[in-house]
Amino acid sequence: ILHIGNIGFEHDEAESSDAAKVNCDDPVVARALEMACRLLGLETSALTDLFLQKKVKAGTEVITKKLDVTAAQYARDALAKWTYGTLFDWLVREINAALTIKYEDADYVLSELPFIGVLDIFGFESFEKNGFEQLLINYTNESLQSTFNYQVFVAEADLYKREGLILAGDPFACPSDDGECLDLLEGKPGQSGLLTELDSESRAPRPDDEKLNRRFHTMYQGMRSFPRPHPKDMQTTFRIAHYAGVVEYTVGEFVAKNNDRIPPNMNELLRASSNPVVRAAFDETEASDDSARGPTQVRAGRRTKKATVVANFGGQIRELVETLESTKCSFIRCVKPNPEMKWARGTNWFNNLYVNEQLKCLSIPQTAAVLKSGLPTRIDYESIVHAYSSALPSDALSVWERSNSSGGSQSGRAFISALFWAFKVPKEAFRLGLTKVFFSSGMIDLLDRIMGEAASWARDGGEDCPEKLEVGRRFKLYYARLRWRRCFAKVLAANRFIKVLRLSRARGAAVRTIQRSTRAFLLRRTIYKRILRRRQKLEEAERRARESEERKAQEAAALAKRPSKLAADEQPGIGKGLFPKLDIDPEASPATSSRKRLPPLNAGASARHKYRSGKRLTAGWSLQETLRTPKGSISPEFLDIMEAAQTTLKSQNAELLSQNEKLSSDLQSLREDIALLKKAMPFTHVLHIY
Repeated sequence: ILHIGNIGFEHDEAESSDAAKVNCDDPVVARALEMACRLLGLETSALTDLFLQKKVKAGTEVITKKLDVTAAQYARDALAKWTYGTLFDWLVREINAALTIKYEDADYVLSELPFIGVLDIFGFESFEKNGFEQLLINYTNESLQSTFNYQVFVAEADLYKREGLILAGDPFACPSDDGECLDLLEGKPGQSGLLTELDSESRAPRPDDEKLNRRFHTMYQGMRSFPRPHPKDMQTTFRIAHYAGVVEYTVGEFVAKNNDRIPPNMNELLRASSNPVVRAAFDETEASDDSARGPTQVRAGRRTKKATVVANFGGQIRELVETLESTKCSFIRCVKPNPEMKWARGTNWFNNLYVNEQLKCLSIPQTAAVLKSGLPTRIDYESIVHAYSSALPSDALSVWERSNSSGGSQSGRAFISALFWAFKVPKEAFRLGLTKVFFSSGMIDLLDRIMGEAASWARDGGEDCPEKLEVGRRFKLYYARLRWRRCFAKVLAANRFIKVLRLSRARGAAVRTIQRSTRAFLLRRTIYKRILRRRQKLEEAERRARESEERKAQEAAALAKRPSKLAADEQPGIGKGLFPKLDIDPEASPATSSRKRLPPLNAGASARHKYRSGKRLTAGWSLQETLRTPKGSISPEFLDIMEAAQTTLKSQNAELLSQNEKLSSDLQSLREDIALLKKAMPFTHVLHIY
């Protein structure tokens, strides 16, 4: 593989096109080509044609196309990477097969047995110019850092909360979450990830790195994990805020490296190799023509598209993370003392700032804070009870059995508390959870000390051993105190409950009293306002009636003071006041009168009005001419005055009748409200009704 990388190409001047050829004039290139062919077991011409030619199928015809220098270099690099990946996978399979012990009569599957795995990962990379490889490497570190946080911090905190060692709201030392960066790279519901967009652009008909970069800036602008680079660098770069810092990536070969095209006849050529190792490695890919790293054929209509590097790499990372999360992981962090990785006696080879920056990137301070207060060793209660019940004296053990048979809850926790108190185990050495006992770092040997003392008692065979009697006495005393504390707690709880119950009942009674008084007050206020409105209406009606009577009296007085126009006589009677003086001449006859004949008595009102109007327009009127009978008649003007007075009286009478009816209805409503008030509120001293 190293010799393949030393093969160089140059432009073939004998060809009219931009065809390339192997630079065999250079002895280094010639030797590299010879060694690569000899080690791979291939002919020199076959390997040269693989680099310099490309076969394209057009219908039923196969056309051979010569490649230029750049395409030849891509084919060379693809062969080196593909060969390395295939040989590496074959080597791993062979090692696993050699280390696997085959049991012919085994009744279990070997793949389901427990295993121990060692994972050596590459570190976080940030160079002056970062490309496609650095993006995948840092994506791997992001995924593994998330797994580390889950294993060390999240899972430990959840266990402590489930066991009751810490409450849900208690602070817990935990590093900053890198979930936003993983969401940017892998995607989340409703938004595709950056790697997915890279894969999508690589599968496009005409992929381009600059178009891919513009796509990144359009989709992810404004995200905190995708900071904006300098405006002059936006066309060729993009930035990602990783957990270790911000890294700037330069596009240019992202699409080409992601597609990772290999010559189509390369697998067939390597299967025909004379080297048995190469032939065996590539024979296993003959059926599916793929591998863990190589191209995966995906049917899409009539065309087949291979899986890209991002698709294969992402699948492998997800499978690795799932395996790590299903196991118990232990982590080893490697720290460089200086950037040059050099040591010299008498020099300051340990760079404090450089090391401190690495520790922060690896979340070592948060890890140290957790481990400082952590409880790494935890054992179930049942295991300790089963193993250490024989270490107690018989009388102490009978006390525990009676307590356990009485149905006491959490008997295992009480047994371990009594056991540790009897053997004088310090409290800071352990913590009791709901189902497990947690020991501090290095305190698990206390259990061995307990078993050692019990074994020494058994060897001595003395029932009257002072240490054994002291342990039994302390064990029984703990249970006696435990029963007393439980009874005392029950009494306190009962008293507290009675107090709370009384307080609750008193509050309920007070609330009901307040509600009843409030409702009564609101009802009284409503009825009082209604009565006030009715009283105001009655007073307003009485005021209007008085004003009407006063106005009528004033009109009658003014009418009485007005002088009469119908008679000049001052004597009272017919000739004075409202009735004019009637001058009756019995000798006069309508027939003998020299004036115009009067209208007949059965004439209509219009004829009489016309006659009166005519008499007014002529020289006044004569009382004798107004007579309709020999006995005399009343003046027409007086009749008009009487008619107007009668009309006025009728209208005023009708108004008084309507007001009387309204007052009667208001009085009836007022009586109903008063009756309702007396019925609803027995205490009438609050509201005085006049």
